[in-house]
Amino acid sequence: MELKVVVPSRMEEITLEQYQRFLNECSDEKIKEDAIALKMLEIFCGVPPAKAYSYRMSDVFKISDQINKCLNEKPPLISRWKYKDLELGFIPKLDDMTFGEYVDLDTYIVDWDQMHKAMAVLYRPVKQQFKGSYEVEEYKGDAYHDLMKSMPLSLVMGCMLFFWNLEKDLIKVMRNSLSKKESPISQEKLTSILNTAGIIPSGDSQEKT
Repeated sequence: MELKVVVPSRMEEITLEQYQRFLNECSDEKIKEDAIALKMLEIFCGVPPAKAYSYRMSDVFKISDQINKCLNEKPPLISRWKYKDLELGFIPKLDDMTFGEYVDLDTYIVDWDQMHKAMAVLYRPVKQQFKGSYEVEEYKGDAYHDLMKSMPLSLVMGCMLFFWNLEKDLIKVMRNSLSKKESPISQEKLTSILNTAGIIPSGDSQEKT
């Protein structure tokens, strides 16, 4: 049987909504590898389980391996992206974030079920552009929540890696500062402090588009 399945070849071909569904349906630690492979075909390729059962086992696992490669990519932060005719940009200056934006981001970004809401804080419609820079609309709460479900997963992961790198940089600064004062602190303790503090509102995002 010749397979006619459109398989994602890059993370950017997977949507945030698809990934959220995959996490929800495959979060049980007891779920078997074959069940996960079927879910991958259903969610990321649009193949109903009943149809997937007629595929060769080797083909099913080959497809799931390809999707796994996509999910393990480490994309950079992308400053701007387009959804149909709407251009959206990552907050140009995190330091300019309002307290309300910070609270929403800190609440949503730790929960994959609400990650589209976090992305609506970070990405807004671009309203002005000048000399390579841009301004985004003011935060409007849930105005773009549904739209963000359609964003490429690569943008989401790029944001997560961006914040993770900020956290690593802060850990280095804190360790250096503390070592000068001869007050040692463990890596685990520093990470705990940062996790308690939530998202670090620091940095300039206008680097990559």
